[in-house]
Amino acid sequence: MSALRQILIVEDDAALRATLAEQILSGGEFSADEAESA
Repeated sequence: MSALRQILIVEDDAALRATLAEQILSGGEFSADEAESA
């Protein structure tokens, strides 16, 4: 099994950020970190 690839989601809208993370994680290829701002 290969390691998950990491991705950083930076989005100030919490609902949109959560939706993006959910969609990215559903593929099983990525792990996601989230931030409200840079």
